[in-house]
Amino acid sequence: MIGFVLCWQLPNCTFRTIWRSTNKTYFNGWLRYMRSPKGRHPLSRFVGSYQVGCRISTSATVNGGVQLSRLTQNFVAAPQHHSRGWKWSYRFYVVAAVFAVLVVIALWWRKRFLVRKRFVRKRPSVIDISPAIATFYDTRSSLWETLWGEHMHHGYYGEAGNEKKDRIRAQEDMIEELWKFAELDDLLSKSSVVRVLDVGCGIGGAARYLAKKYQSIHVTGITLSKAQVERGNLLTKEQDLEGRVELIMADAHHIPFSDHSFDIVWSLESGEHMADKYLFLSELCRVLKPDGKLAMLVWCHRKCPPPLSDEERAILYSIYEAYRLPYICSLEELSNVALKVGISRLHEADWSASAFPFWIQVLQTAFSMKAIAELRNAGWDTVRSVFAIRHMLQALQRELLVLGALSGTKKLSNEQLIGNK
Repeated sequence: MIGFVLCWQLPNCTFRTIWRSTNKTYFNGWLRYMRSPKGRHPLSRFVGSYQVGCRISTSATVNGGVQLSRLTQNFVAAPQHHSRGWKWSYRFYVVAAVFAVLVVIALWWRKRFLVRKRFVRKRPSVIDISPAIATFYDTRSSLWETLWGEHMHHGYYGEAGNEKKDRIRAQEDMIEELWKFAELDDLLSKSSVVRVLDVGCGIGGAARYLAKKYQSIHVTGITLSKAQVERGNLLTKEQDLEGRVELIMADAHHIPFSDHSFDIVWSLESGEHMADKYLFLSELCRVLKPDGKLAMLVWCHRKCPPPLSDEERAILYSIYEAYRLPYICSLEELSNVALKVGISRLHEADWSASAFPFWIQVLQTAFSMKAIAELRNAGWDTVRSVFAIRHMLQALQRELLVLGALSGTKKLSNEQLIGNK
């Protein structure tokens, strides 16, 4: 393509002209024109010391008198001194260098701006963040279901993340691993009916999975998204689980249930959306029955110290903006808050490596025709959240993000302890 353009720009040297030029006389005149200043090739204005010329070699008669002219082109050295061409070339390189410097400065300034904005950014309050999260999932749940499936949480690929399995199986294995990690089988033998609260239930994939596996379980899911409630209850009806699984709209900072209502509080990747971690965990502890169990999977950042660097804060800020997160803390900080609100016998685990392959499968799904169709109908904000997957991968590779598993048991009150004695 480049060669064609160069040939096309040669004065009077197009393919059409060459084809029509079949006599030596015409070529001699054309050659004289090319060697004249008027016919000098435009590229020589940049080079400044060469002209483009052509030379006719020989003519031959072939097949009964058809005369063919063999044309060859060569660059004829003709030293010229054109200061205008050299000045233009010099200006071009100066402009290119200045432009490159400006690009580097712009990228550096953007990074510093994000960091500075992170430092001065006020953490959103519960009142501010809740409507934003509701809108976020109302507009994206259909796309998330296309990319992630019924279970809107990560999958489990073994302790080292090297097990080969499909996405749905990995998500179901994550449910199984958290169930075993929190030792929830003990509660099934103590009661004929086990009530579970699924906090941040999405469209209820995990709630329905547990209800199908354990017949004694009744699950109530809460989410801020109206679209998720409607879609989840529709799927529940289609799977004949209406009597044992129910999704409602509610804020986890203000759970609309009385004290000691549930045997298990279950939360899969929703704690990072909570603007007030203390209030959130206090509510979970309040609705738990005495000796009830908490099972949580939550995104955190790495352990501090050392403190987070400016670059790490910039990456986290990009993730906050893309996924409507008020802020995240370390798993150790979250455990300390859980202890303060009355959760004891805490266990922690880092499952980041176990979930990392899930992002690769999500990216593969994102290039499917169905996902592309969903993206076409979505707004720019939704598209930006999909592209923000690169920030998640970057944070996981740097071990900045931690997918933490946290389990514990609600403490018995003093009166209950005396009664047990």
